[in-house]
Formats: sequence, C-alpha cells, structure tokens
Amino acid sequence: EDEEEDEENTVEDETKENKKKEIQFSGGKTLNENKGKEIPKQITFTEYQQLKNANKLYFEIQRHAVTQKIHINEHILTNFGEYVVKTGFKEPRMGYVYGTTERLPKKNVSKKEAKHTENKKEAFINNTQWNFQKGEAHFIYEPLQRYDTKKEVVIEKKDINLKKVDRIAKMFGYKRIGWIITDPNTMTMSTTTSLKPFYLKRMIKMQEKYGEEFVTLILRPYDVKVNHFSVEAVQASKFAVELHKKSLLSYGGDKVKSQEDIYVSANETQDSFETGWFFAHVAIAKSKDSPWHARTNMCQTRTNSVAPKKQLQTYLDRQYRLGSPFVHTLCDINVLVYAFDVLTISKDYVNIVQAIKQLPDKIVPLPHIQHVLSTYVGFVTDF
Repeated sequence: EDEEEDEENTVEDETKENKKKEIQFSGGKTLNENKGKEIPKQITFTEYQQLKNANKLYFEIQRHAVTQKIHINEHILTNFGEYVVKTGFKEPRMGYVYGTTERLPKKNVSKKEAKHTENKKEAFINNTQWNFQKGEAHFIYEPLQRYDTKKEVVIEKKDINLKKVDRIAKMFGYKRIGWIITDPNTMTMSTTTSLKPFYLKRMIKMQEKYGEEFVTLILRPYDVKVNHFSVEAVQASKFAVELHKKSLLSYGGDKVKSQEDIYVSANETQDSFETGWFFAHVAIAKSKDSPWHARTNMCQTRTNSVAPKKQLQTYLDRQYRLGSPFVHTLCDINVLVYAFDVLTISKDYVNIVQAIKQLPDKIVPLPHIQHVLSTYVGFVTDF
C-alpha cells in the first residue's frame, strides 16, 4: 500500500513539475483569419506554437490589376515626356491624370488564384468577384511641385488652381483616375518595375482616396541617345494596401520593410522587398479621337514657363495663320484654367464644354468667347 501511495505521489509531482516547465506567453492580436480575436493573456508553449503556425503571413501574389487597361491620349503623354527628356531627366515631374473609368464584365480566372497551392504554400489573392475596370485618360495637370534632390522624389506643393481643374474636369464628366511620375530609381532599361518606397506609399494612399481603379503611370528613358522614353502602368496590390492599413510596412531607404516576417515560400521568409513585389500591371493603349492637346509653355508650374497672357496670344496667332478653328485653342486644360479666370459669364463655361465635347465630329464657333479672350491678350484679328 505504501509503494502504491508513493507511485501516485510521484506521478502527481511529475505532473506539477511539467506544468511548471511550460512557458507562459502574453498574447496580442492575430493577423489573418483570427483578425479581431484576442489571444488569451496567458497560453501554454504548445498552444503558442499552434497559433503561430496557423497565422503565418504568406506573401499574396496579385495576377490581375483592378484596372485591366488604360487608354491614354498620345498628345498629352508626348508633351509630358518630351519636357522631362529635354531637361535631361534632371527635372523629374508628376501630374494628375483626368478621365473616365468604366466597369467591365466579370472575368473568369483560374481556381489556382483563389486558394493556396499545396506545394509552395503561396497565397493567391482571390479576384473572382472583383469589379474590373478600364480607364480613358484625356488630360494631365501638373500641380505646383519641387524635386527633392536628396531623397530623389517629387514633392507636391499647394496649388490654388488644382480645385479649379477638378471643377472643370467635372463639367466634362472626368475625375482623377491616376497620376504620372518620373523617378530616378527607374531610369535604366529594365524588365522589372521598381520605385522609391515613397511613391508606393503615395500610390496606396491615393488608391484609398480616389478608388481602387486609380492607376500609376511611370515614365522613364528607353533610349537616352535618341530621347525616347517608355511608360508603364501599375497599381498597388490589395495585399500591399492591407499591410499598409495594419501599419506593417515602413518606407524608408530603397526597399519596403515589413514589421512581420512574410513567408515567400513554405520555409523561406523575408522582411525586406523591392517595391515591384507589390505591383499589379495595367495594360496601356492609345485613345482614339481625343480632342485634348497640351502646349508645353502654357503649363505655369514648369521651370521658365512663359506668362499665360503672352503664351495664349502666341497660340491664337498660330491658330489664325494655320486657319484652325478657335475651339481647338481651348482644348488644353492649362488654357481653360486661364480662360475661366478671364471669362465672367457662367454660360460661357457651358458653351466651351459643349463645343469641345462635340469635337471632332462638329466644329462649333464661339465668336463671343473668341472676341473676349483675343481682346484681353491683345490679339484682335478674327478667325
């Protein structure tokens, strides 16, 4: 009996000892499927390991951008690119892209993209229920800005005309559908897209503000010797947006850093990434029959730009000598911003918008507006 009692005591002591050896951990919040659920304040080591394995953060690959394709007005793109090329890419620029978006029919994608693959454990973003879009870009407005030579990024400054541009765009049924940037980090011929982390952060914030269809256009040299440039269109992936919302990304230096280790395969983790890892690519096509143009020296935020009054006089003279209709002169957002400051009758704004909308099918004469603007800038010859 004494021996049996001793054995029971021994088992009981061993059990107590084992419990003492189990390490206690303080809990926090999980990242993935247990989002929002509190981990108990104290859990055993075994429970901790199970929870850790269940909440591994896998890198999510986005095969398709929300905006499938963006059609771009060739005139405005050429104007923006040629100016940057003429400066020898020493004056990188940014501008807001205005236009329209249109929802596309739902796209069937592979089941592979909607679930984890068993062999590599790569997470694919489920995009079977997305509202895919296409964009039509009509004009670019370049707000006041400066180039930070130390950080090698373009910093936007407060521009009182930006709200005017938004109002004018709204009259045409346009909105901000993207932005275009030039970045020293991309100024090499390369098959991979990369940007300063500063720009990725802005991309994410603008997609949150203007909608997930917001597109980033990246302009870089294709062949410096002949002043050629190339343009890519991308969007920040939904995975990047989610990590940003959870404050898991930091944007200092040349790479994006994660506050948590991210599994890029079954057994490999990373905490530092090139920005290109977080991009989904958008197809680019030329838009057809767009009436919009961009006249280099009319953009007042560029270095050594000509005064708008003098520049508009030059354009009116050129249009007159070419025998072009007056309405063609107004097909520039920078001209309209200036013209709308000069014109005082709201009906004139409506007439201009309606006339431009009917191009190129119909040329609408605007004699009153032509006379007011021509007289104001000192050009009195009738078209």
